[in-house]
Amino acid sequence: MILPEYLDTEVKKFYEFSKISIISDRISEKDKQLIGEFIKNRFKKLRQVNRELEIKNKVKIRTTLSEIIKTLRVDSPIEEILRDALIVEGLGKHLRTQYEIGSKRVDFAFPIAKLVVEADGKEYHRENQMQLERDMQRDKYLARKGWIILHIEGLAIRRNLGLCIEKIKEQLKPFLKVTTQ
Repeated sequence: MILPEYLDTEVKKFYEFSKISIISDRISEKDKQLIGEFIKNRFKKLRQVNRELEIKNKVKIRTTLSEIIKTLRVDSPIEEILRDALIVEGLGKHLRTQYEIGSKRVDFAFPIAKLVVEADGKEYHRENQMQLERDMQRDKYLARKGWIILHIEGLAIRRNLGLCIEKIKEQLKPFLKVTTQ
């Protein structure tokens, strides 16, 4: 483990610096208190350094994410949730949002795999018969062009985002291997 090894090294340095004597693997009570204070202060300093690093990283991540997100516009809250999760999973570089394929526009596309992901909200895609028919026509059109269409319900995105991401990754897996070699 990293932390015990680090502490062991630091405590040994502290022994030498403070000229603490160890007799038969025993340390005086006074020296135990000194070592305890040293360890407590060392942890305090480490937490402070770590907090500063976390803040610095968060700023970098926010800046990077805001730049990525600007280019990946979405039209609904469920699309936003899915988009953010895909970015976190490292799929952002392959992701296109509100992507046009011929005369049709899709929520998400992964051109590398010719995969379309549609985030279907119940109100818009399931309860509106006219919209449902348009979706079916668009799916046929895209399939003729060689695209695979994966529909994910908004409820699934809200309740089991991990499963949704896994389904998308399953479809992308063969194509991502080719690009990373």
